[in-house]
Amino acid sequence: MRLVTWHDGRGLYPKLAEGLARSAEAVGLETDCIRWVEQETVDAAQRLRLKTIRRVSGEHPDDDLLVVDADCVIHSFPKMLDGWKSLAFPYWADKWFSGVWYLPRGMHRGLVEGMEETWEKMPLAVERDVLNEVLGSPRLRPEAVLMLPVEYAWVEPMHRKTNPAAQPVIEHFMVNMGGRLTLRRLGLA
Repeated sequence: MRLVTWHDGRGLYPKLAEGLARSAEAVGLETDCIRWVEQETVDAAQRLRLKTIRRVSGEHPDDDLLVVDADCVIHSFPKMLDGWKSLAFPYWADKWFSGVWYLPRGMHRGLVEGMEETWEKMPLAVERDVLNEVLGSPRLRPEAVLMLPVEYAWVEPMHRKTNPAAQPVIEHFMVNMGGRLTLRRLGLA
């Protein structure tokens, strides 16, 4: 399994991506961290995940990919996903979320193509809405998508109260949505 992340060089993201890569390597994951040239529009920046998946899957077509936002950290090896044969995403409040994606080998291209086609039809949509549209389409069989448990896309302020004994595997700081308190706690901000 190969961990994949990216950033565009702005703000805290280069430092966060370095921390993510170190945490992934510490638990035995091979890692690709791609720095893209700064994007001029929000739309272009939103589509960096797809651009990153396309690049890494071209370089490593036989690898399962764990695609993770740069503002995450890996606490332990994601054993549940090792050798898993289906797509997997976090699911909360009746929506698929996009901070953590598991793409088994052979399924990279189909998902990326579905996202790109859907974005053509919904050009003003945000990534999460496009993902939800694609994952709900007949293109994918329901058994082809696994709902990741909360420990695989953990957001401390959101999940600890309802899951007090949980042991996060992947923690997402959600910097773009006010996760700076958690970053300060970890000495990253």
